[in-house]
Order: sequence, then structure tokens, then C-alpha cells
Amino acid sequence: AVLLPLFSQTLEQADLKTGDIDLFAVCVGPGSFTGLRIGVATAQAFAAATNKPIAALDTLDLLAENGALFAGQVVSLIDARNERVYYSCYTDGIKQTEDAVAPLNDVCAQVGETRTLFVGDGAICYREQIAAHCKNAVFAPANLCYPRASSGLALAIRHQNKGALLAPHQLKINYMVKPQAERERER
Repeated sequence: AVLLPLFSQTLEQADLKTGDIDLFAVCVGPGSFTGLRIGVATAQAFAAATNKPIAALDTLDLLAENGALFAGQVVSLIDARNERVYYSCYTDGIKQTEDAVAPLNDVCAQVGETRTLFVGDGAICYREQIAAHCKNAVFAPANLCYPRASSGLALAIRHQNKGALLAPHQLKINYMVKPQAERERER
């Protein structure tokens, strides 16, 4: 009930119409199952209605972009509940690991004593545990721990420059784990 009115308000303030947009961008995961579905479906609808492409953004890459000016390693963390996190590591803006989900302690062991900037809601949720295990941990301020439009724009332009844009029907959500209901059903 919030997304579409905000989209309309933003267009109105910029004196634009939906058809004026050349490229749509959306995070495809990892993240909240419902949030991802709503975001992807909305982007698909707008892109299909205007016949425009979409940049499918990795949420962890988007968070790492918030720390792009940090000299050293950046680790994006999204809380996956129960002291588990979705994470990926970056050095000088280059992704060093594939997206993964793991216990926080495993991520801390991997980081070790390397000077590391932690970004994302996982960095906020588990700040004390990270600080206790990672001597050289640096924490991004709260305003850089959530996806930012400016970081999304930078990534979307890179996707466009690489020719990595998609048609709406090509989008795939990267859940990384099965929904809890599916996991429980399998048990």
C-alpha cells in the first residue's frame, strides 16, 4: 500500500511520466521473500507496460556499493534470522565470494583480523557479536546499512554498460533458501 503511491509521488515531483523512464532496476535477492516478490512484480509490470528493460540487482552488491569508498574489505550482511546471515565479501569494489547464507560465526572466522567494513541490517543486528570476533571491524553508519537509490542507480548503469539488462519475463528471484513453510513441509 506504500510502494505505488511513493512511485507516483516521485514521478510527480520530478515532472515525469512512467513512459519517460528508460530503465527499471530492482533487487532480486537475497532478502525478504515477500519484499522481493512485491518489488520484482512491480518492476515487471512497469517494464512490461512501457516496453523497457530491467537491471536485476543483487541486494548484497547494492549494500556493498554503499561502502564503495572504504579502503579495505567490505562485507555485506543481511539478517537471515537465528544468527545466520546472507553475506558476500568485496575488496576494492570487486566481489570476492559468491552470495551465501551461513552462521554469523562462520562469516566472522572467514574475515579474521582483516580490516573490514560491515554493511547491511545484519551488521546492525549482530554488531556486538561481530565486534567481539573481528578485531578490525568497522561499522557503516545506519544510513548506509540499507539499500540506497544512488547505489542502485550506479549498479543499474553498470549493468546497462555491460549489456546485462533483462526483459521483464527474464527476472528470477534469488531466494537462496527455501521458504520456511517449504522447509517445514519437507521435514
